[in-house]
Amino acid sequence: MTKRLEAIGVVILIIIGLIWGGFEIWLRYYADGEKLYRKSQTYSQPYENFKAKLYLKLAARKNHKTAIFSLVDLYKSQKNYENVIYYSKKGLKNTTRKGYYISTIAETYSILNNVEEAKKWYEKSIKLDKAKAFRSIGDLYVKKKDLPIAIHWYKKATEIDFSFNYYSLFYLLELTNNKDEIEKITINYLKSNDHNVINSLGDYYSNRNPDFAIEIYKKIAKNNLNTARSMAETYFKQKKYDLAQSYFDKALKIADDNYTYRCYANFLLEIGKKDKAFENIIKSFPTDLMMLDIHQLRNFVDIAVETSNTFQAEKKLKDLLKQLKENDIDFNNTEILFTLYYLYDKQNKTEKMTQVFQKFCNDYGAQVAYSTIGLYYCQVTGDFDKALKMYLKAPHNNNFDKDIASIYFVKKQYDLSLKHYLKVLKEMKKKKSYTFLHFEYESILRTIAEIYFEKGEYKQALKYALEAKANYGETTNLLRKIYLKLNP
Repeated sequence: MTKRLEAIGVVILIIIGLIWGGFEIWLRYYADGEKLYRKSQTYSQPYENFKAKLYLKLAARKNHKTAIFSLVDLYKSQKNYENVIYYSKKGLKNTTRKGYYISTIAETYSILNNVEEAKKWYEKSIKLDKAKAFRSIGDLYVKKKDLPIAIHWYKKATEIDFSFNYYSLFYLLELTNNKDEIEKITINYLKSNDHNVINSLGDYYSNRNPDFAIEIYKKIAKNNLNTARSMAETYFKQKKYDLAQSYFDKALKIADDNYTYRCYANFLLEIGKKDKAFENIIKSFPTDLMMLDIHQLRNFVDIAVETSNTFQAEKKLKDLLKQLKENDIDFNNTEILFTLYYLYDKQNKTEKMTQVFQKFCNDYGAQVAYSTIGLYYCQVTGDFDKALKMYLKAPHNNNFDKDIASIYFVKKQYDLSLKHYLKVLKEMKKKKSYTFLHFEYESILRTIAEIYFEKGEYKQALKYALEAKANYGETTNLLRKIYLKLNP
C-alpha cells in the first residue's frame, strides 16, 4: 500500500512538473510581452532576482516598452554600459521615449570616452532638442581639450537658448582669457527684446561689474518684477540705499510678492528700520501653508531676534503649528518645530529647547528628531558644529555617515569626509542597495571625486567622476575641470 501511494505521489509530481514546464515554455516562447512583464514583477526585488531579469529580457524581446525601459534603468545602475546601449537602441522603436533613448546612448558613449560615437548620437538628438544637443557636443570637445571647438558649439547652443547655456560659454571664454569675445556677445544680446536674456546678462555682471549690471537691468526694470528686485538688491550690495529703496518700491508696485517682501525686510534691517523690517517679514508669509519655506522661517527668526520681536515670533510659529493641525497638514510640521527650536536656541532658552525636542521625539521618534535638527542646522543655518553634534549624539549614528561626511566636506576636512563617504559606499555595495538607489550612489561617487579634486589627486578624481553619471550636467562640469587640470 505504501509503495502504491509513493508511486501515485511520484506520478502527481511528474504531472505537476510537466504542467509547470509547459507553462514556462508557453511564457517564454508564446506569451505576449505584457504577460512576461507581469511575471517579472511577481518576484520581490525584481532588479536583483535572476528569474525576474529573465522575464524582463523575454518581455523586451517581444518589444514590451516598459520592460525595455526597466532594463535600461537596471543596467545603468549596474554600469553595464554595453547593455544600456543595446536596450536603448531597442527602445528607439518606442517613439514616445525616442529622445530619452537617443540621449542615453549619447551620454553612455560619452561616459565610455567614445567621443566620435557620442557626437554621432548627440547629432541625432538635434531634431529633438537642439540647444541640449549642441551643449552636449561642446562638453565632448571639452573632454578632448579642444576648447575652441567646444566654444563654437556652446555658441550655437546659446543662440537657441541664451539663459540656459550662456554660463558654459562665458566660463570657457573666461578660462581662455577671451574677454573681448564676452564683450562682443554681450553687446549683441543686449539688442534682444527677450526679458530672460537681459535678466541673465544682468545676473552675470551683477558680481563682476555692478554698475554695468544696473544699466542692463534698466532696459526692462519698468514692468518686470524680478529685474526691479535685482536692481534693488544690486544697489543694496553697493550700499546705494536711496536707489535700493526706490527699486524695492517699484518691485512691490508691480506685484504683491512674498519673496520681494522678504528681500525688502532684510534691506530695512540693514538700514536700521527695525519695526518696518519685522512688519515686512510678516508680510512675506504665504497664504498657502504648503508653500512655507524653511529658509524663510529661519530668516523670520533672525529678524525677530534682531528687532526684539521674539515673543511675536514665538506666537506666530505656534499659530502656524495650530493651523497645520486644524487643516490636517503634516507637510511642514518638522520645519516649524525646528524653527521654534532655533528661536529658543538663539535666546539660550535650554528648557524650552528641551520641550520642543521632546515633542519632536514623541511625534516622530528620537532618530528623526536628531537627524532633522542636524539636517536643518547644516543646510539652513550653516551651523555645522551644532549639526555634527546632533548627528554624533543620535542613536545608531552610523546611519548618518553620509550627513557627517557632507559636513566635514563643507568644513574642508577632506580626509575625514572621505573616510565617511567611503564607508557609506562600502555599505551600499555590501547591501547591493546601489541597484535601486543608484542616483544617491552616483551622487556620493561625484562628491568623492570632488574631494579628490580638492586634494589635488586628479587621477583618483577622474576615476570616481567617470562613474558618477547621474545628474549628468553637474558631473560634466566636474569632468571638465578635472580634464583641464590633468592636461593644462
